[in-house]
Amino acid sequence: MKEHMSGPSLVQQGWQISEIRTTPWTNANGVCHDSMIAMGRDRSGKLWVLFGHTRIGGITLWSGRSVDDLCKLGHVRFNFNLGAAGYAFNGASYPEGVLARGGLWAMGLWIDHADDTFYAYIHNETGWGAGKTSYTAHGFREGEPDFRHLGVIISHDYGRTWDFGGWIISSPEPCWTTAFHPEENLTGGQDPNAFTLGAGDMTLYVDDKEDFLYIYYTKSGHGGSHIYAARAPKASNGVSGSWTKFYNGAFSEPGNLGQETPVCRNACEPCVVYSEYLNKYLLSSYNGPLWRAGKGSLQIAFSDDPVSFGESTPFNPERTDMSFPYWTMCNPSDTGNLTTVGRTFRLIFESNGTDLYQAEVTTP
Repeated sequence: MKEHMSGPSLVQQGWQISEIRTTPWTNANGVCHDSMIAMGRDRSGKLWVLFGHTRIGGITLWSGRSVDDLCKLGHVRFNFNLGAAGYAFNGASYPEGVLARGGLWAMGLWIDHADDTFYAYIHNETGWGAGKTSYTAHGFREGEPDFRHLGVIISHDYGRTWDFGGWIISSPEPCWTTAFHPEENLTGGQDPNAFTLGAGDMTLYVDDKEDFLYIYYTKSGHGGSHIYAARAPKASNGVSGSWTKFYNGAFSEPGNLGQETPVCRNACEPCVVYSEYLNKYLLSSYNGPLWRAGKGSLQIAFSDDPVSFGESTPFNPERTDMSFPYWTMCNPSDTGNLTTVGRTFRLIFESNGTDLYQAEVTTP
């Protein structure tokens, strides 16, 4: 990923950010988060949010009218197992045929207003939370580089308990390399010196203009990190089998194992909103080299449609207090679509397992 990009930063172009503030979503309050934030409104307009992940601390459920008055309701429960291969996810396999394993991160939430059924879209990794069956590209162990998949979990009691609904988005490449096979019946695999980690690190965008849900996800590995897109009809609620990937100019490939074309290059950990003020789609992500250098890592790309994002522009690399990898943009008001924003919008951010922070961004 490029460290220095052409042109002035967004701050130099007139963008402003308010004072950075702490939030109630802290380690001391039972939140250990490291991803984009899953949040959605029910049919009454009430806001529901899932914080945390199952590897450390568990997932907590919060609710309120807006992000400014959320109340913690407690930890969620799962009607399926997590952990070792053959035990986790009801013994299900990944689309590539390997037994699923590990834990989950909830990174998107859609609530069906017909009956208030909750659908949370989850990220899973083979290298964390599966004990002795955790594996990376090189062998059985916890850690990285491991392989990612996206799935869906479903709740019929306002997010208190969840059922596993299957895998929704996976890469066409196998989730193993020729250097290591996690199961004896496997053959082939990716080149151990040039492989991708699969589909993960996603965000949900709900389009007001169309009857679609969009998931933007990251693929990292040999060749850098890029953002890809898939969509599903809102009427399908984004269940397994309803997603199609963007490929060669159209949403034409199946969500699981289908081919894919990047919609934004040199970016990682996306969040997407539509700015009614700018009449543009905004895709936030982080610049890896800037983050590793302790500089302001936030960058934003723009598009006139949901899939044609240009090169990302750094927000302000000089801000060392903005060196984070996870940036969630949202509408902070107590009504309306969370992913449709005006001239000013809320920015919520954190690093791996830190407390969460927030600020307002105002566009010129």
